[in-house]
Amino acid sequence: MLITLYLIGTTLLFKALGFAREVLVAQFYGTGPVTDAYVIANSIPTVLIQALGTALAATFIPVFARVENEAGKVRAEEFTLRLLLLVFFICTVMVGVGEVFSHQLVRLFAPGFYGETLIFTDRFVSILLPCLIFMSIMNILGAYLQYHQQFRVIGVVPAVGNLVIIIALLAANYIGDPVLFVWGTLLGICSQVLFYVYSIRRNHLWHIPLRWSSLMFRDKYVKMLLPLLLPVFVGSAVNEINTVVGKSLASGFSGGSVAALDYAGKLVMIISSVLLGGLTTVFFPDLAKAAVRRNMPRFTELATKLNSVVVLVLLPIMAETIFFRREIVTMIFRRGAFDETAVELTAAILIFFSLGLVGMGIREILTKMFYAMQDTKTPMKNGVACALLNILFSVVLARYIGVCGLGLAASLAAVIAAVNLWRKAVCRGWLTCSLWDWGKVVLATAVMISGQVFLCSMPISEGNGSLFWALLQAISTGLFLYGISLYGLQHSVALSLKEKMEGKWRNRA
Repeated sequence: MLITLYLIGTTLLFKALGFAREVLVAQFYGTGPVTDAYVIANSIPTVLIQALGTALAATFIPVFARVENEAGKVRAEEFTLRLLLLVFFICTVMVGVGEVFSHQLVRLFAPGFYGETLIFTDRFVSILLPCLIFMSIMNILGAYLQYHQQFRVIGVVPAVGNLVIIIALLAANYIGDPVLFVWGTLLGICSQVLFYVYSIRRNHLWHIPLRWSSLMFRDKYVKMLLPLLLPVFVGSAVNEINTVVGKSLASGFSGGSVAALDYAGKLVMIISSVLLGGLTTVFFPDLAKAAVRRNMPRFTELATKLNSVVVLVLLPIMAETIFFRREIVTMIFRRGAFDETAVELTAAILIFFSLGLVGMGIREILTKMFYAMQDTKTPMKNGVACALLNILFSVVLARYIGVCGLGLAASLAAVIAAVNLWRKAVCRGWLTCSLWDWGKVVLATAVMISGQVFLCSMPISEGNGSLFWALLQAISTGLFLYGISLYGLQHSVALSLKEKMEGKWRNRA
């Protein structure tokens, strides 16, 4: 429990620094051509980074656990080294090809860009493409540290990377050259890899020498991982392509639509990842070990508890985000070049992105479950089907409700994906149904929002400092009402938490 709270806390730090970065970008560049260019330029390598990184992180831990169980720790480290060399080789080739065809990539990802925005995007893409190499290596090293329960460095290092980027952003604004900010983004990612390597060496987790002559393609465990890796990569790439399709369609709307879509999407992703990052980092190795040992009662217990916690936390957060959407956007971004028009557009998109928050969380946890059972094809098929639906929804809804339709399309796709995976997991006996507890969460959330409507009010002047305190008071009141309602409804997690607190109190007494 303490480890989970620590990881949630460090994730909050990391996300807070990420927020600070986004706030500074909004303040310095608003929703202008530099921001639009950076969003698209960052998205191009991110499609590959997130897809390959997610695939590596998801498949590495189950295979590493199997290698260590069958052949020992030294052999598992040898497998890790060979995988690192293989990924380095593949990513270097991909970056080389991407640099040659960088302009064509920009035209593919942002067909609506022209003039100054297009020039900025071309320059930014060439700088950011090498991120693919460092991020892929970082995902393997992060999974290696995660398996060895080195959670401290996993939580802190991303914050260090964001700090480097913020320093570069401040320097870029002072000098007046946004390209320096883009170079800082690359440097921030490189610094995280160095910290991971340092942590592995410092904690004496590595016991074999670095042998560049290792035959990476002849390692039987690498060969075992590759068939698992490919479906995860395809499924993750499809999800990332969904995001890029949305931004590509947004590039055809009025100037600043890409940036507003990105800001709203990041708000929702940051909210969900704070919880999911801590939970999956701590519990995924346990899920993988239970799956390898075929301890299905333990696996089902962990999986059911994880999904219950996700719904318990994300549903009220979804309601609060929708209810206070304008206040949240104003408090975070309303300064400098980020004007009232940008606030209205971002807040409107945020409504539709928030509708899929619970679906995104459940989909993430269920996908990890399937990966732990070394079933990577089911999430891939599910991801591809829902990606096609997302693209279809995006094209249709964007025509009728504009850029807000892109957020609604993403939410609908996430909910459909979660429902489909849930159905399959229950049919296989990996989950027990907890719909009754979910109903209690819905009722408690309704009580929370109703209480806030009657008890709380926002200041008329939203540009002053009182907005923060009013929002803090409203959310605190809502959380109090939510907690009391859960306890009154006898929710299982609330009762379990009460019993643990009473036990600790008795022990101290």
